[in-house]
Amino acid sequence: MEDQGSASTIVASIKKLLDSVELQTSHDNPTDDFDTCLEKRITSFCSKENLTTDIVDKYLQDKYAITSVLGNSRWKFITVALYLLLKLKEKIESFGKEDVKQGLLSVNEEKEVKRCAEICVSLGLMGALLPGIGIPVEKRSRYISLVKSELNVDVVENYNRLCFITKVLSQLFTTHCINHLGDYVTCLFQLCYTPLLKPGASNKQKTFTMSEEFYGRLVVERQQFKKLLEQLLASVNQTDLLKQIMILFGYAVQSGPKRHVWFTNACTSILNNTLNKPNGIETVLKAMCDEDFTSPLVWRKLDIVARIIATMNTAYDVTCPQIVQMLQYNEDLIVSNDQLKLYNQFSIATCKHFHQLNPVVFHTHIYNHVIAPLEQMESKNQTTEGNTSSLSLTSSLLMLDRLFSHVDGLPRELLTKYTNL
Repeated sequence: MEDQGSASTIVASIKKLLDSVELQTSHDNPTDDFDTCLEKRITSFCSKENLTTDIVDKYLQDKYAITSVLGNSRWKFITVALYLLLKLKEKIESFGKEDVKQGLLSVNEEKEVKRCAEICVSLGLMGALLPGIGIPVEKRSRYISLVKSELNVDVVENYNRLCFITKVLSQLFTTHCINHLGDYVTCLFQLCYTPLLKPGASNKQKTFTMSEEFYGRLVVERQQFKKLLEQLLASVNQTDLLKQIMILFGYAVQSGPKRHVWFTNACTSILNNTLNKPNGIETVLKAMCDEDFTSPLVWRKLDIVARIIATMNTAYDVTCPQIVQMLQYNEDLIVSNDQLKLYNQFSIATCKHFHQLNPVVFHTHIYNHVIAPLEQMESKNQTTEGNTSSLSLTSSLLMLDRLFSHVDGLPRELLTKYTNL
């Protein structure tokens, strides 16, 4: 097993492993024998593949500085499966750009790799993530959703498991056909932002008391995970990241009493940072639309985003000019381009929410800018040779028309309230 040969050979081993452990569960008692059968099958697989625990542990430690989790049959399977995925990643990367065809997988092979990653992550995060955090298991894997969570796993063991999955995902999430960016972000959020008990304090269930030693370990490792999060945020495609953030935020909000404020704050912080960048709003909209610019569902999502923008404490001198820019798109472009049409409608909705929720910002950073050419013309009694171009006047009138004549636009009495022409 030390030299697996080609990438296809490793994928074949992955398929053997998955086929050996995906039990034919019954509807009456689906998981009674899950762990017992899993133990037998993972032992049989390792024997046939000449794979030992020492080989796996040494590889993970020497290659990636990852310490294996000591555990039951489930974690033996998870560790072996992730070991195979890491070996596959290493093999594909070894071909380099000069021999890229050697690293290509067939469609069926990609399916096996995705299946392996999904089962490992779903099974590994079960119990390790706090309730209400991340994508619910029933939304990710029908098979794993039938498996019962382990009982009586202590806090330290759950933490070790979460660290293990997170460190492996840090190596795998960019691998071709393994897409677990949302899971990786979820793990990092929990490891970086969960409020820590002080030494000597106990949890609500009185089942765990924080020791000085474990607290010190958490503080040190939290800084390490924050560096991983910073690296991720700086390197990952922003559209992909925001898409996952909005999904995670949605599930967190729906969790009701289990909702964790620190988790939703982490999501909105990333959203806020994106909005405060040039073209940040467009990046958010692309992530939300996902190339669909016409369905009613997309419009409902964007109306929520518009409300969020109006209530967030963003850098208004950065975000508001982006709204104004969308507001003055050329009419011909709007008619012929569904994306620009949606963005224009979004700008009107955002202005409306700003007026309702943050009127001072609306007046200062949006309305005053829109009306400026008209006010300049009036105050200076300009003619055709004034400082305000006809294009500026045209844009001003166009934006006012869209803001106040649109069916979902602003109330017209604002024109007399804010304008002294």
